[in-house]
Amino acid sequence: MRPGSGCRSISPTLLVLTRPAKPEETPENFIGTFLKRYPSASPATAYCQATGCLAFDIVAPTVCSAEGGGHFLAVALAEQPPEFAGLGFERPQEPPRGKSGSQVTYYHLNERFHRLPGVLYTLVELDSNESIFSRAAADFEYLFKSIQLD
Repeated sequence: MRPGSGCRSISPTLLVLTRPAKPEETPENFIGTFLKRYPSASPATAYCQATGCLAFDIVAPTVCSAEGGGHFLAVALAEQPPEFAGLGFERPQEPPRGKSGSQVTYYHLNERFHRLPGVLYTLVELDSNESIFSRAAADFEYLFKSIQLD
């Protein structure tokens, strides 16, 4: 629910964005790019269970003012590369069926999924308004307590 949005729907939305860290970028710089519109953002440590986590509570009374104003939560996570980099995230794949006979058939399985290289930054943002914030924030907190972030 960014400034200028219609605020027609009274339901929270969730944004999850992951990207590799830019050179020399810190977690504070990363989340700062999302918070620059909201200088009144205040730390909200309740949502951070992991190391390298930053969370902010944002109140924006001029956004969706008919619903009590905007109320957002933004959590940034920094994930270091795995100890054993280069392992692909693959689903089981059957080798292609060769022609019957005595000839040797060579094949290479296609690698399909890989983790992005380097440090990854993830932003999880709850966009809500004040009229439904308490319920939306409880669900948001449940989300962070219920999942394991790797």
